[in-house]
Amino acid sequence: MLIRAAIKDLGPGERKVAEAIIHDPSIASRLGAAEIGAQVGTSAATVTRACQSMGFDGYPHLRTLLVRDEGAAAQVARGSDLHEHALYRLFAEASRELDAAPATVDLEAFARAVVLVANARRILLVGAGGSAAAVSAIALRFMSVGIAVEAAQEPTLQLLACRLLAPGDVVLAISDSGENSSTLSAVEAARAVGASVVAFSSFPRSALAGMADEKLIIGASGRPWPDSILTSNILQTFLLNALVAAVEEARGPSDKTATVFEDIIKAVTGNRRPGDPENHSPSVNL
Repeated sequence: MLIRAAIKDLGPGERKVAEAIIHDPSIASRLGAAEIGAQVGTSAATVTRACQSMGFDGYPHLRTLLVRDEGAAAQVARGSDLHEHALYRLFAEASRELDAAPATVDLEAFARAVVLVANARRILLVGAGGSAAAVSAIALRFMSVGIAVEAAQEPTLQLLACRLLAPGDVVLAISDSGENSSTLSAVEAARAVGASVVAFSSFPRSALAGMADEKLIIGASGRPWPDSILTSNILQTFLLNALVAAVEEARGPSDKTATVFEDIIKAVTGNRRPGDPENHSPSVNL
């Protein structure tokens, strides 16, 4: 253990802190720096210095690691049956797919999609069913960096919006299965008026992928669609966030970004900036 290895180089006060933690590591989940200092007859500042001398950023860093280790030890103590729990199976599956997912993305197609979106006159997001949440999340992400997008939630409004597009406009169409009928209708309408389409899906041979100018496939695990829908939606959201970051970089700094972010903070917090005292004025839930 790192603490045991470092204890010989600590001063008397710092050594008391280290010994207390070695004796009872769970102390970190119960006590703050000042409380530990009082318990061993020293100060909060000495607790902080002791942590730094042992190689940690400070007491919060050490505390986080100790609490994590305490939780891991508790899991082992409860036995291997814990890992059969649905919660652990789901997270383990998601972790495996997150690790493998980037390899399924065509980076050249991604680069072309960035150029399309960065130069677009209008950007329209479409998606329904399980993909509707991703549409809302990415619309907020785009606008938080000063890039205007349109993201109607109701499929009929998406269809009408696509009919009003023109060459130079881009549709970002999100569908895990690539077979959602309302999304396909919207994309068909966009293509009919000359707009470009970037598809986000898990299936490279889906109807949506076949209709798109650029297709970005992620989460193609080979498992049936109902079994992969949850992790696929998470992966598509990651991919969309990567696209936003790349488009922001391609467009260069925007004077609007800081203003837009300030507006979002005010809307979410009821005009209270981070760090300001709490107030109870009405807020808008984004």
